[in-house]
Amino acid sequence: MARNATPISTDWDYNVVMEDLFTADGKKSGFKCTRRTDTGKVLNPVTKDYGIVQNSDLFPRVRDAFQSHGWGENDYSEDIYVARDGRRVYGRYDFKNEVIKLPQVGDELGLRLTVNNSFDRTCKVSFSVGMLRLVCTNGMTTLEKEFSMQRKHSNKLDLNFIQDALENAVNAWDSLKKDNNPFSRMADAKISQEEGLNILLNMTGNTGKKPLSEVQREAIAQIWNGPTYKEDEQRNVWNLLNASTQYLSNDTDVNRFEMVERVTASVTSRLMDATRNQGVLAKLKEAPEVEGVVVANN
Repeated sequence: MARNATPISTDWDYNVVMEDLFTADGKKSGFKCTRRTDTGKVLNPVTKDYGIVQNSDLFPRVRDAFQSHGWGENDYSEDIYVARDGRRVYGRYDFKNEVIKLPQVGDELGLRLTVNNSFDRTCKVSFSVGMLRLVCTNGMTTLEKEFSMQRKHSNKLDLNFIQDALENAVNAWDSLKKDNNPFSRMADAKISQEEGLNILLNMTGNTGKKPLSEVQREAIAQIWNGPTYKEDEQRNVWNLLNASTQYLSNDTDVNRFEMVERVTASVTSRLMDATRNQGVLAKLKEAPEVEGVVVANN
């Protein structure tokens, strides 16, 4: 897997300020920039209406929202990652006692909430719902728009929305406990061993619509051919997703955090779409016309 250009840090408690940008002749340009006060690093040009949400304000509010909901600090784990010299920040919270059962495959999912922040206009302040597979701690996302809340960075941003965002996330989580949830549909979508390999091939390439690299596909195919867990011995789309997330989640290099999150989300989205639309699934199962690619076998 390719590495990020800059390392990931866990040092998230830094301040960011907005300062004027000047032209070459020393005049104000009318634009501003965001800058870290600890390192002096200029993060990105912004408009005068941009609003900074300090990490030191955001994450304590998140913890307060958890407490108001009845979750104590022992009910979840917290990991905060800082990427791109501080331009992006991700807070990951796992709640292993909040469980969804998938009786079709004898599997269980725990709740994962992710809080995003940025200082370069690349993402809004957001609160989204994901999943943690308890048998092996693989992470995945629902990717349903209604399962997240976002707020644009502006000088009118009110962090009180976090409490509402959390309640929205919890409601979304509860809705996933219904029998016809997206993951149950994936478990019900039966495929053959060869069809699973074809799906991986059809998701491999150099375009944005093909999330996997050849190296990633080969590694996932090996897991698909020889499942690590008994829960994955059945042949269905759910277990193909698990092979993908098992490989991606086992990448322990924190500097590849953003890449792992991006690929995991894209693979999950493609497979969810396929179980919603039989035509999409049928096309993915077809053997692609690819030369020079060898599928990994036992």
